[in-house]
Amino acid sequence: NSRVKGVERVDSSVVDALRQFGKASKFRRCCMEMMAWSLTNEERAQVRDDFIRMDENHCGTITMQELKKVLEDKFKVTDEETKQIFAALDTNQDEEIHYSDFLAAMVSTRIALHDDLLRTAFKKFDTDNSDYITVDNLREVLGDSFEGEQVEKLVAEASANHGDKISYPEFVSYLRGDPLDEHAYVAEKFIDNQIKNGAEQGKGYKPKLQPKNNSVQMQQRAAGKGQCCTIL
Repeated sequence: NSRVKGVERVDSSVVDALRQFGKASKFRRCCMEMMAWSLTNEERAQVRDDFIRMDENHCGTITMQELKKVLEDKFKVTDEETKQIFAALDTNQDEEIHYSDFLAAMVSTRIALHDDLLRTAFKKFDTDNSDYITVDNLREVLGDSFEGEQVEKLVAEASANHGDKISYPEFVSYLRGDPLDEHAYVAEKFIDNQIKNGAEQGKGYKPKLQPKNNSVQMQQRAAGKGQCCTIL
């Protein structure tokens, strides 16, 4: 009875997230899996109980049978779609859904797709810090393909002009489904670079000393304290 109660308590939003993940493109799933590894303990805790409820035999993974009990028995998802979802989540192809796979499916639905998460994932793909995800970057991270899809096709999928590299605004637009705001990003990068360059130039700067030309200096001289200096 306790097991049945556990399955019955699985929220419909979890099922919606699983269904969306099952229908997502391969590169989108790849990005969500990358973000899953960057989640905080607090973010993981948001969906931890849902995973435990689905893991009826308490082995730390979700089997096909356990997934069917939730999707088909409770939410009337078809057998065909359940198999599609399971295949998308079974990244190790060991007939089990691991916690990291489950977390990836929860990203952007149950777990907010916030800026820090997006930037961290982007930087993990941008291996040469060029501010772009290139085909070579993806090949370095994933190999020649991901789930049978060539990396060239993955990059073209997220690139606004279907080119061979992805900017950060394109990455955000692709994952959030928002309109591309390249101009705001360029302006932000320009300001950041100006600040950075100013800081770099300031490293070798030595303040000059120059005599004060005011009444305080004159009073100090009169008192025999010598010449006073100030920093320009």
